[in-house]
Amino acid sequence: MRGLVYLVAMSVKNGFLEVLRKPAKLIPYLILIVFLVGMVVLSNVSRGARAEFFDIAWLRGAFFLFILLFAVISVQKGLSNGNAIFGMEDVNLLFVSPIDSRAGLLYGLVRMTKTAFVTGFFILFQVNSLGPMFGLRFGAVLLLLCGFILACVLLFTLSLVLYSATNGRPARKTAVRLICVAALLPLAVRCLTELVGAADVAAALTDVIRSSVFAWTPVMGWVSAGTVFLLEGEAASGFLFLGLSVAALAALLAYIALSKPDYYEDVLVAAETAFEKKRNLAEGQINTEMSSSAKIRVAGTGIGGAGARAVFYKHLRESFRANRLGLWGLASILTVAGAALFAVFLRNSDGAALPIILQVLMWMQIFMIGTGRGLKELYMPYIYLIPESSFSKIVWSNLEITFKVLVESLLVFGVAGAISGENPLFTAACAAVYVLFSFLLLGVNYLFMRLTGVDLSAGLLLFLYFVAVLLVMLPGLGLGFLALAFVADPWGPLVCLGILAVWELAAGLTCFALSRSVLDCCDMPVVKPR
Repeated sequence: MRGLVYLVAMSVKNGFLEVLRKPAKLIPYLILIVFLVGMVVLSNVSRGARAEFFDIAWLRGAFFLFILLFAVISVQKGLSNGNAIFGMEDVNLLFVSPIDSRAGLLYGLVRMTKTAFVTGFFILFQVNSLGPMFGLRFGAVLLLLCGFILACVLLFTLSLVLYSATNGRPARKTAVRLICVAALLPLAVRCLTELVGAADVAAALTDVIRSSVFAWTPVMGWVSAGTVFLLEGEAASGFLFLGLSVAALAALLAYIALSKPDYYEDVLVAAETAFEKKRNLAEGQINTEMSSSAKIRVAGTGIGGAGARAVFYKHLRESFRANRLGLWGLASILTVAGAALFAVFLRNSDGAALPIILQVLMWMQIFMIGTGRGLKELYMPYIYLIPESSFSKIVWSNLEITFKVLVESLLVFGVAGAISGENPLFTAACAAVYVLFSFLLLGVNYLFMRLTGVDLSAGLLLFLYFVAVLLVMLPGLGLGFLALAFVADPWGPLVCLGILAVWELAAGLTCFALSRSVLDCCDMPVVKPR
């Protein structure tokens, strides 16, 4: 145990010494802190200007759906290869050291907590929207982050237990899926009962969220209800449901420690799988990420176009092979459905629905834009071999994601705007801001690659990319807020969005202009030899 304490202490110490040796690494963190403090101050100002707030039950419902997304992912991982709670450095050093495996499990719990914190850190940036909506201060948003961390650690551990119990046993995997459906069945029945024939859909959904069936739904209901109960001042109910989550986590850890003292073999597969994915990405072997057992629907063969245009047709062929909807997938459908559901909740919110949906989608797009096929082409050699200009190849390789974002934004904001009864001009402005923000993100990605010439997925560089996006957006946000303060309603929000859209277009074009020779002046991202 003392060895693990020493390991954690030295890791923290070495990280601190690294910052002292290279103070420049501290600058992004300082910028992030200043930006976060600015959002806290802005939320307090806007919070005090509002006379009344939305029903906090809506926050419980949104938190439930957010955790549900991670629950689905964790169960799927548990039924495939488990969740990576250890890294390959632990496999090579910790697993072979004379340390009790139960103590190693506690170390894995610390690693999971760190991962959950990094994953949910963006929740703190929602103080700017949660304050005006629900009257929450920074401490309340911090409590939401703690609830999310608890849920993630519990789900990570559940994934490990599921892998240990079902690996190589198809009947058990089927039983786990049936149990998961049964756990959500009472809530689904209650939801259908309330919605059928309901005159007010929002009121019916609010009743479902405040019901005991919702609160007693495992994991998602426990954490969301417990956290919001604490925010409402109902400490007894809050600690009851959060206590259930802690008890479930303790039971899972006890199961692993007592029944599987030599659990290293179970977690080894997940650690190796995660390591191989990172290495394949760094070496440009994108196609090896697809499992050999994955089903591919051959919708046709051959590609069209010549030169750089062939890359676009190649992406279309790959998309239609992946799913019947082509450019669209399950994530796009869920995005539209989630936006519609959110608009139902906020249809009487005096124009707050679309700006909130826009903000959430922009935060998600920061992390999702790199998953498009265009940027992945940088990790494969073919685009570098096409005898055309770098700028032409960049344009054609990103047309697919451009069309996808455009159609998705029109549907998301069109449906949400129709439900909430927004002005069509305001709805179109929100869609334009979202599309141009995606255009700006692509430009920042290519410019970052042009200036650094290295892999954007590397830890600190990914953080620097996030900070760079915030810095590029600051002038547009500042001008937009000034317009919002000096232009009277109802034109103020529209002018604010217009300024932001123009800034995104100008900044995006600048980034593309500065990075137009990216394929000529930097090498394909690979692992650098030591």
